[in-house]
Amino acid sequence: MAIIGVIEAELQGSTRHESGGIGPLFKKTTVVAPFETGEFLSRTLTALGKLEGMTVANLFVDEEDLLLEEEDDEISIAAAQEIVDGSFLDDANEFAVMCAYSQDDLSYTITAEGSREHDEGDPTFVVLASLALPTWEEREAAFGEEELAPVEDDVTFDDDEDDDFDYEARMEKLMQRLQRELDKELALADAYLRVWDEELGSTSNPPHGVEWAG
Repeated sequence: MAIIGVIEAELQGSTRHESGGIGPLFKKTTVVAPFETGEFLSRTLTALGKLEGMTVANLFVDEEDLLLEEEDDEISIAAAQEIVDGSFLDDANEFAVMCAYSQDDLSYTITAEGSREHDEGDPTFVVLASLALPTWEEREAAFGEEELAPVEDDVTFDDDEDDDFDYEARMEKLMQRLQRELDKELALADAYLRVWDEELGSTSNPPHGVEWAG
């Protein structure tokens, strides 16, 4: 049982190049991002680091694991930036960074993937966030069956308390904040954000899905 959030985006200033023979079946359009891979990744880490407490668990450029020699399972965003700044990455094309983030009582896994050069139709930049929730069986096993006290007539309920259990809404707020920070660093274009409950499905029209262009 999990809540999923996804951002897909292009970058402003990207260029398109056509190659191939005569006729549409033989032509190929390639999209090239406005940044070299090293700068692309560094800007992404800067945006992720705006969320206090974000840590990096995995960092790959093409097929190279940049954290292979690290002893800790997770490192800070600042430490990851130092590794990126000390590596020659301009000849690379793709990167993937997996982060861990906690907010209040919830723990998120956030993965950002970027591709400097790719076929048209594939996104230049993707962020995938996952919030794992216990199943109803796991909750029952942990807390047991508690007898609920009767509710008095004069009891009122706080809407903010209800929001605490609206995990899709909380994921949406997190993704919107991430998108704003990423837009500042990368100048996103045609950005699309959606959130859904993995158990309920409905990725085409999720309950809290929103579309927002940076």
